[in-house]
Amino acid sequence: MESMAQMDVILNETKQVFITMPAKAAGSTMKWFTQKCMNMTIKDNFIYNKNLIEKIFSTSYELPSIIASHLLTDRPFMDLVKGATRDTLIIYIHRGEELPRVCLGIQNVLMSRVCVRDVSGTELMERYHFDIEVNDNKCTIDEESLIKLIKGRVKEVGFGASEILTCGYFDAIAQNTPSNLMFVHYKQADKLQKMLAKYHCPHLVKDLPLAVNVADKKDVELFVQLKSNTSRNITITEWFDTKQNLMLWALDSKGKMDCQYKIVEMEDHLFSCPDEAVTLFRGEFKCVSLSNGTD
Repeated sequence: MESMAQMDVILNETKQVFITMPAKAAGSTMKWFTQKCMNMTIKDNFIYNKNLIEKIFSTSYELPSIIASHLLTDRPFMDLVKGATRDTLIIYIHRGEELPRVCLGIQNVLMSRVCVRDVSGTELMERYHFDIEVNDNKCTIDEESLIKLIKGRVKEVGFGASEILTCGYFDAIAQNTPSNLMFVHYKQADKLQKMLAKYHCPHLVKDLPLAVNVADKKDVELFVQLKSNTSRNITITEWFDTKQNLMLWALDSKGKMDCQYKIVEMEDHLFSCPDEAVTLFRGEFKCVSLSNGTD
């Protein structure tokens, strides 16, 4: 096998790190790690707000050497690639198969927003008029409303590969040839934290890995009222298991995905690497070792 690129070498040669990811790809965990590593709190996903970016840049003398943000569309990444220097490392944490990510996104929207009726959930109800029934810790959504939620790619249901890994995303890479760009599988988040901490916050290494699982903090059972039989309610897990093989196609959930062959090419390289991490430079993929030499 061709020699792998070493994460130690990459981090030793870079000063600024951007960590980006779709929804449901260890994003909350990596943002929590970044907050602890940098010992500062910045407005969530602020890379979408150019005015806020300029304000932070002009009002803070010491700037964070690691910035982590979810990607909701491809535009912030395209801007990032254009503005990156040779000392910048851009990391995209990849989820992989879209179906499991969409399923997790649906559950998260229901448990964290719609069923609990917080401010965001109230806004969603006013916009989409979901038919929801909540009794204690049991939340039931009618099937028609669930389909509306999926087709609308509401909140975390969207923010996936269809919106991010577009032709524009890959064109930005090809046209700007960033010096240091990595794709890392989300299951390697623990290794990634250790490597980043070694160079950016060594005091934190002994406390790693840090993990945040928002879904586990919610105690809500989710059910679906079937449209074909309104007297029958099934768990949302049962609904997924029955519908999953046709769901993305029937509801056109990947209709906007315009460069799937490039995603497949990237994934073929990513998942063939021992640490499920690759660097891309001038169109060539190369495996990256996330070992720090002590594991």
